[in-house]
Amino acid sequence: MNAVWALDFMRDTLYSGRILRTLNVIDEANRGALGIEVAVSISAARVITFLNQMIDLHGRPQAIRCDNGSELTSQAFTDW
Repeated sequence: MNAVWALDFMRDTLYSGRILRTLNVIDEANRGALGIEVAVSISAARVITFLNQMIDLHGRPQAIRCDNGSELTSQAFTDW
């Protein structure tokens, strides 16, 4: 456990038409959900803050697997 975390964004639409996004952090070893961030918009800064909270709770992973979404390819995230 804590070898590789996977990050994935999902999107859903409320009955009112408003869009919600979720950032899901999964531990690939046991496929357990470590955390889910829910918001209308999730910026790179918010991703970094959320991941720091996950590290405080679960410890630092050896690697993070993610796609090439704009939040995860930004300079702020790359520098983090």
